[in-house]
Amino acid sequence: MKKSLLLLFALLTGASLSFAAKQSLPLGSDGDLGSGSNSTYDAATKTITFTGTNWGQSRGWWFGTRDCSAYTQVVVDFVPVTYTVKLVVQYDSDGSNNTPDVYANAGANQIVVNLDPALSNSVRQVYLQCAEAGTLTLVDAYFTDGKSDAPPSSILDFESDALNTVYPTVAYYPTDITAVVAENPAPKKDLNGDGIIDSNDFTTTDQQALHVTATNYNAYPKFHVILPDDKKVSDIERISLDIYFNNNGSSQNDYKNMDYFVGASGSSMSPTGKTGSATNLIGSSEATGVWLSKIFLFDQTNISAAVLDLNEFDFAMGISNSSCDYYLDNITFVLNSGEVVTGTSVAFTFEDNAIGDEYIATAGVATVVDNPAPTADNLQSLYYKNTNYDQLITLGAVNVPEGYTLADCQSISFDVYTTASQSKELLIKIGDNTLWGNGIYKKVSNGGSWGTVSVNPITGETTDADGGQTAKSGSKGGTSVYTDGTLTSFTLAVGVGDNAIDYYLDNVVLTFSNPTGVVQVKPAINNAYGVTGGIVVNAVNEKVSVYGIDGRLVKQTVVDGSNTSIPMTQGVYIVKGGSANPAKVVVK
Repeated sequence: MKKSLLLLFALLTGASLSFAAKQSLPLGSDGDLGSGSNSTYDAATKTITFTGTNWGQSRGWWFGTRDCSAYTQVVVDFVPVTYTVKLVVQYDSDGSNNTPDVYANAGANQIVVNLDPALSNSVRQVYLQCAEAGTLTLVDAYFTDGKSDAPPSSILDFESDALNTVYPTVAYYPTDITAVVAENPAPKKDLNGDGIIDSNDFTTTDQQALHVTATNYNAYPKFHVILPDDKKVSDIERISLDIYFNNNGSSQNDYKNMDYFVGASGSSMSPTGKTGSATNLIGSSEATGVWLSKIFLFDQTNISAAVLDLNEFDFAMGISNSSCDYYLDNITFVLNSGEVVTGTSVAFTFEDNAIGDEYIATAGVATVVDNPAPTADNLQSLYYKNTNYDQLITLGAVNVPEGYTLADCQSISFDVYTTASQSKELLIKIGDNTLWGNGIYKKVSNGGSWGTVSVNPITGETTDADGGQTAKSGSKGGTSVYTDGTLTSFTLAVGVGDNAIDYYLDNVVLTFSNPTGVVQVKPAINNAYGVTGGIVVNAVNEKVSVYGIDGRLVKQTVVDGSNTSIPMTQGVYIVKGGSANPAKVVVK
């Protein structure tokens, strides 16, 4: 069965689960599968024998007319075979069959057809076909409403699946791709601290992954997702995942997008109709034979209002290449908590971050690191490496100080450090506004030292690292950085425009016109990280909940100071502190 995802928020809010409706199709007597041609059925062994060699042979259930409108799918489970199997639903009202055709590849153990809601009140028959002589042993067959009884989990880690479980796919042809649960090819981190990543670093929650192989472009594994009752697609902010490339000699690991699809439960997804794509999430010639952690923003631009309002939906995701051989693991949906931190006394210098904290970027993440040119009160900064033009670092949600709007913002400034002198374009994105660029390459850093650049968000005038001022130019956005000055909250993203530059970012400041002068706005961050023997939480007087990877509450405590250490045994945990986003941490 397909594994369902329920986000961690179901645990935190005590959301109730709905249970699946199911009507079994009979398998117990010789007459139960009495419909078909060039085939026989043995009820004692539940085995269909196909005697022909083309798609004209079939065997299944004849109803005449059956009202199946309470259900959304027909599911048949069977013992895997070496040939392709087809499942057909024929409707009585007009004699039509389900569209598109649905096949299960060799090695699969399940096939699912989504019922047409306009015709499901008159199902005439359901039958199986194949184009080769052979036997097919049935395990189960039933109508279902597609809902899952799976326990809550924020991470799709494939650990509860049986090995060789076959996941559904989106592709031109069913033979283009396989997606099968397999043994994890390698541990992800040096968990035992011996300096070597080897078999000794496996944990009980890190044994399996989804193995994806493809022989054509636009072929992706498909999943079913269930959110808590009060959460919807519109609440998803980002998606993180682990990916492992086998070295198959192709370009699968070189400048590849991560395509994804979102649709209503049971919807037919076209391999060319992707919902969105994380551009170049896979960078230049990324490593093979090791796990890579990736994260990207969940762009909702092309998702209809009806789908955004769903709390249960289908989701597909993967790499498009003529030849693919990779593993996926720990696919995690992260909800937008709306967390913001504002104030006149807090400088956004990354000083209270933990080294290794991550911010979402257009491709991958920007990471908190040691400041390359530190001072006594400025020891940390944010590091990012561009893999293409127009890439941004998303700093998070910003609340304008009470009584003001975005139109009161006089400047957006930030510090940039590069090892060599660089003149580049400044990039800013406010909320859903179009990407804004100043349209001209001006000095951002003199090389080996920090340079301060700023933008007047109203006039578009920029000040470079040498103090020179330049009017807005180019076609990225209008003169103003934004189009709606009435905003009082928005998401802020900034960047340095180039297709191949690595740089450090620090001291991001939004200056509003008010009696106290500068209001420095610090976006929300993950506030917990794992260390040897425990978890460190950056919070004061907040309740912190620690969950196992299976969603079970392991420990709950109130921390009374920043950088509080919570002793924990080795493993992977989900940490929720206050109103901050949940964080996945690894304890060595």
